[in-house]
Amino acid sequence: MEILKSQIMNYLNTGYIILGLSIVIIFLFKRDLLIDYNSSRIILVICIILFILGYILDTLAKQEKNFVIALKIPLLCLLIFWGFLWAFKKLFNRIPVDTFWTKERNVWKDAVFNILFWIIGIIVPVLLVFKRVI
Repeated sequence: MEILKSQIMNYLNTGYIILGLSIVIIFLFKRDLLIDYNSSRIILVICIILFILGYILDTLAKQEKNFVIALKIPLLCLLIFWGFLWAFKKLFNRIPVDTFWTKERNVWKDAVFNILFWIIGIIVPVLLVFKRVI
């Protein structure tokens, strides 16, 4: 019985981590969803629900070691992405293009945007959540 409970917790923890990295996955494969007004509002609502759910589940399971707190990460990642997007639009009057799948050299501004989001948009939320600052 204890082995089954351990396996279930491992599957749940994997699911929590995948959900926690959902904004990063969307950023990598379908960035347009984060930029489009209508889809980003839906994503925002989902992220808020995940954040609240993560907070509630973390409070209920305070004694157990699990990754339920990873549900708080998507909202923070989304807010950081929108902050970077706003700054990029103000500086360059356009939306950054995805440089992950291209080898062009003239998109260095976009590459800096992408690198900064990968570093700050992932590491900062993960550190804030897992250090229990948020």
